[in-house]
Parts: sequence; C-alpha cells; structure tokens
Amino acid sequence: MITHLEDPVTKIVYGVGADIGEDYEDYKLKVERYLKDYSETVIIHKLRTNKPMTEDEFAQLEYIFTHELGNAEDYARAYGDTPFGLLVRKLVPLDRDAAMEAFAGFLNDQSLNEQQISFVKRVVNYVVDNGYMEPQALTQPPFDRPKSFVRMFSTQQQMDLLTAIRNIRENATRPAA
Repeated sequence: MITHLEDPVTKIVYGVGADIGEDYEDYKLKVERYLKDYSETVIIHKLRTNKPMTEDEFAQLEYIFTHELGNAEDYARAYGDTPFGLLVRKLVPLDRDAAMEAFAGFLNDQSLNEQQISFVKRVVNYVVDNGYMEPQALTQPPFDRPKSFVRMFSTQQQMDLLTAIRNIRENATRPAA
C-alpha cells in the first residue's frame, strides 16, 4: 500500500519565532515540581508540620503560585478557588507526628474507649493523607460506621474533635493571630 501525502508550504520565513498561542508548560507539573524541590522552605515546612503562618508568609505563598510559577489565571484554571495553603497540603503530605500532635489533647483523654480511639486514629490517617479535613466529613463514609460520630462521642468530645480539625485547616488558610 502506498500513501501519498502533500505538504503545501506557501511561504518560509527564517528567524521568526512561532506564535503557538498557548504555553504548553503544564502549570500543575510546575507546581508539583516546585513543592517537591522546595519542600524544606520555611513556608512549605510550616504547612507540612501544621505550624501557623504569618500574613507575610501567606502573601509569599500566593506570590509563588501567581507570579513565579505562572499567573492567577493559570492557578484558577488548574485549581479553581482552592486556597494556596490547602493546595500545598493536598500535594505535600502532612507530617504524621504533626497530625498526632494536633489531636494529642483529644487522644490523651483517659475517658476514651477503644472504639473512640480507633475513630480518632482514622481521622488522623485521613488528615495525613489529605492534608486537612472538612468537619462534615465526620458524618460521611468511612466515618459513619460502625457507629456515627454523634452517637460515639459526648457533646464536649465532639466539640473538642471539631476544634482540632478546624485548627488544622485554619493553619493552612489563615494567618496566625
């Protein structure tokens, strides 16, 4: 079988750059590479270890994503309205010791039974894997089995657990007071 292809070239101009019209550098790939290469910078380290950040550090994080790695449109196209700190938490695992420390006050409560401790450890694993947790996730699978969060813990215990979960999220979204 013989195939005949024609490639009509109407004009050849040398020394002129091609205008592709689109940057083929993948913004998400740039972000992931940056977070891998600079995981020990102060800002990324604080997010990995659940330490509070200053307003300047949040501004610097925003600058990195919207000026150094691309622009605000690139960020919005790739990640929507995800806060910068939560994006880092999604892509760079939260340190397990930091997560355990965030729940230490709750876990050290001598009144917790084995089922409650197991539940909290599942929450810790979720936070380590995902970087943070939305409070409403406590009422959804896998946290609604074998017993619901509301039935497993007293009102005060529920409030304490929710406070720990909110604090982890807030350390990635709000400057320290």
